[in-house]
Amino acid sequence: MGKLYWIELGSVIGREWAHFQAFFNDKKRMQVAFELLNERPDAHAKDVDLADVALQRRELTWLEERITQ
Repeated sequence: MGKLYWIELGSVIGREWAHFQAFFNDKKRMQVAFELLNERPDAHAKDVDLADVALQRRELTWLEERITQ
């Protein structure tokens, strides 16, 4: 698979939902997490908004909790 963007990884998981449903339970919530992570507040030439960083951290924590269960 090489390197994937968050949104691409979310698409793969969505397409193969039967294999991942046990981890994430809620497909829409999983898609929202990957969409928010894909926006990466540190990837653009602008000041980093701490609220955006907090949102990203929240989504990463949510994903990590699902995967480590």
